[in-house]
Amino acid sequence: MLFPEFDKKLDMKGTFSFSLDTDLNEITRKFGIKIIARIRRHKDSAKAVLNIPYSDGKTTELSEKLKKFNPKTGNDGFLASLDITRSKFLDSFSNFVNIPSVIVDAVLIEDGLTRVYFRFHRSASKNISNSFASDWSRYDMFSIELLGPNDGYEESFRTISRKVSLYSVEVKCRVPGNDMDITGDIAMSTFGSAWEREVKYLIAGNIQAIYYDNHSLLKNDSKDVVEISTSEGIYQATFINPIIEYYIREAENRQIVTLALPQRLVGNQFSFDVVIPKMQLTEFYSLIFESFKKFPDWKMELGHIVPL
Repeated sequence: MLFPEFDKKLDMKGTFSFSLDTDLNEITRKFGIKIIARIRRHKDSAKAVLNIPYSDGKTTELSEKLKKFNPKTGNDGFLASLDITRSKFLDSFSNFVNIPSVIVDAVLIEDGLTRVYFRFHRSASKNISNSFASDWSRYDMFSIELLGPNDGYEESFRTISRKVSLYSVEVKCRVPGNDMDITGDIAMSTFGSAWEREVKYLIAGNIQAIYYDNHSLLKNDSKDVVEISTSEGIYQATFINPIIEYYIREAENRQIVTLALPQRLVGNQFSFDVVIPKMQLTEFYSLIFESFKKFPDWKMELGHIVPL
């Protein structure tokens, strides 16, 4: 697990909730279930990937209610997607995740409310307040449920896991020599070959991430790097990585919610964790083993797999 490497680098966290006018609100109230979602943005479109647990004794009735979402049936729940391209929510969400250092850990729909869990660096506090005032306060039943010190990366996800069971799956690999070429990779040319990072979001092949430069390896004054805290070695930048892009894209295609993608590079040894709902473990393992075949030069293997 890579969590101890990051722990409290983003030293603040928060939770806020609001009501959206969707059928999912009624479904969560009626069946007493918690739906976990991941927002995926593309250049001209966006969707919410939904993982919906079966309802004890009411799965057939729940399936009928979900028909408009064209759900797939998984081992332990339904998999579905909701087009949110022209929604007011997407505008608010996009503005929010564009705030430097903000990482959304999860979006849950429960008891008729949408609840957003996030972490951030204290330097973004003013922007967070402005976002609440200008965007989120317009929604019905808006409430800030928590805003304060981050008590650790792992504990943040355990809080979510108490509502929807989560697992952390680690994959280790070796970067092939041709992929270590720094000329076209801002991560390599800027931070060298020793860093940790967390994914913020992916748009049109460019992945936005928070970098933790523990060894003061910042190599150039790039306009593409946003300094969040120079003294603490925290930066924000985009990157391209075939493995990570594959996992994000394929998880979306298979309607698997992925909540976190922390990564570490030391020399040519690359490792990453993926936090996913327990209900989708079987589907996710299929994705992993297919990636082993697709990227043989990366010498991929499983690391730690643990419940949160």
